[in-house]
Amino acid sequence: MIKYIKMKKREIELKLMLYAYILDFLKNKDSVIKMTISLVNELATTPGDELKETFISKMAELIHEQTHKERDGEGMLKTVD
Repeated sequence: MIKYIKMKKREIELKLMLYAYILDFLKNKDSVIKMTISLVNELATTPGDELKETFISKMAELIHEQTHKERDGEGMLKTVD
């Protein structure tokens, strides 16, 4: 009986970790979508041959901006409780 209780306790802990991970993912999906839309909008006017260089530079620019926002406490990836 003790073994069963310990097993159930571990099962509950694993479920809580899984649900917490899923909840965190769902909270942050909007920021990922916003960043992807912003990146696509920036790259929509770029010719194919310049696409690689532009993609890398725009992605670095977005990451840099996001880092500054997070550092200032107003980032998109900040979770709200």
